Amino acid sequence: MPSSNVTISATFAQKLPTLVLTSGSASQTVNVNAAISTIKYTASGSAASIKVDGLPNGVTAAISGLVATISGKPSEVGTFNFSVTATNNESKTTVLSGKIVVNAVAPVITKPASTTISATQGVAITPITFTSDVVADFNVTGLPAGLSATTATDKKSVTISGTPTGYGGPSNFTVSATAYGKTSSVSGSVTVAQKLPTLVL
Repeated sequence: MPSSNVTISATFAQKLPTLVLTSGSASQTVNVNAAISTIKYTASGSAASIKVDGLPNGVTAAISGLVATISGKPSEVGTFNFSVTATNNESKTTVLSGKIVVNAVAPVITKPASTTISATQGVAITPITFTSDVVADFNVTGLPAGLSATTATDKKSVTISGTPTGYGGPSNFTVSATAYGKTSSVSGSVTVAQKLPTLVL
């Protein structure tokens, strides 16, 4: 009886990578510039790599082997849908998603030791500075003639300085800081004494 040769070929595909959330919550709501709770994902099985996309500015993913650890303080406002992807050597992927909602809050303005300015007509005041905990647009109103407000290059502080040209008071002024559509305000006052004439014998 003649013999016959039978050839059997088989192709074995890798299983999809395993990807799990190992700690933290994948759905979080925080205020801007406040730290999120740390989130950790672990890939295993056929996984060869892990990556994270879609995080807000200020939040990063540290990759160590097949573990992704997400942490940080978001510096922008909005809803951010992020994805975590585990990929194997055949470019097959497993994807998990999460969401970080970042709410706007009004800037926190730190005042100088005193916001009451006692000045003399024609004499430069000692500058005073107001600072914000975030980058902000400053607006200062109510200053007497000769005084002005200058915003720092990094937009995190504003300084009042100058030489009053008139006298009187107290004049009330307001310092406002606006960021992410929210505004905070603080107030102060300026009293300027009249410059007395100089007598020469």
